[in-house]
Amino acid sequence: MQARHRDYKQQVMIMEDAGTPHEEMRKHLEEAQRAQQADAQIRGVLARILEQPAYDRLMNVRMSNQELYAKAVNGLVYMYKKAGRKITEQELLTLLNASVERKTGSIEIRRK
Repeated sequence: MQARHRDYKQQVMIMEDAGTPHEEMRKHLEEAQRAQQADAQIRGVLARILEQPAYDRLMNVRMSNQELYAKAVNGLVYMYKKAGRKITEQELLTLLNASVERKTGSIEIRRK
């Protein structure tokens, strides 16, 4: 048991001596924690400015398309400031449809 504890202490000392991997890991964990806190704050604001069905739909969008979610959040804050009331699901759908860039291209086949 003591040997195992001593080995662990040696490994910790080696990691602390190396410095960089341990520091990088700590920094990465701190960044992840800050990102989680920011996301929780955003969700809290969204819960206050959206009706429940709209909030649920937006959380589904968040799971499936992060880029669309980010665009929608920016638009929703603007809409809320302008309207001064909670945003409905229909208004959210209108915003989401406007945010989606539709690619309407055609395929042209040329034969020689």
